[in-house]
Amino acid sequence: MAPRQPQQLPAQLSGLLKRLRRRIRFYVWSEGIAVAAIVVAVAFWGFLAIDWLFEPSRPVRLVILALAAACVAMVLYRLVVRRALVPLHETTLALLLERRFGKFHDSLLTTVDRAQRGGPEDDIEWAMIDRTRQTAVATARDVRPGRVLNWAPLRNKMLAAMVLVGSIGLLGLLAHETFGFCLQRMLLTNQLWPRTTRLAVEGFPADANRVRREKVARDG
Repeated sequence: MAPRQPQQLPAQLSGLLKRLRRRIRFYVWSEGIAVAAIVVAVAFWGFLAIDWLFEPSRPVRLVILALAAACVAMVLYRLVVRRALVPLHETTLALLLERRFGKFHDSLLTTVDRAQRGGPEDDIEWAMIDRTRQTAVATARDVRPGRVLNWAPLRNKMLAAMVLVGSIGLLGLLAHETFGFCLQRMLLTNQLWPRTTRLAVEGFPADANRVRREKVARDG
């Protein structure tokens, strides 16, 4: 008999690989955005503390903002752009599933590899590949591709990002004047922080409204 042409990857297996690819992309984008949000929030609180305590000049504030922007850009590049551009081939995805779910017993990887290599198959090879393909399809029905990934670190980062970003929103709600003035300082205004000073002198009660004359030595 003439050699048979290899079958394409079954829809159940290709769908499984596509779902895994989407989850990996989602993980990469979510982690990068969460870490970037953490950096932005930490930079905001750091800028607020430094600016309120020391009131640096405009050039110094500009350097601080530039460093914060550089950190955010670096995080987005390393955790999102660089990883998102990495191609996720079907063979790589199949290998990940094989390592996580040992019940495939290399049937998924063999099926994917054979579908990609192509070439004619004789009757014996076709029968072996077809049996392996059926085993992979039957096993794939009970596989959840999301279990390949460790979601705990992502949840922790997203929780930290929500807490830090939420604290900034809470500041805007409870102390909107402070929040607004901080934004003005970020826009490099030269206006200094408003200060409230209260002086208390011994011998003058708080409710006293009078003039008191005392002799005080020089430098006393």
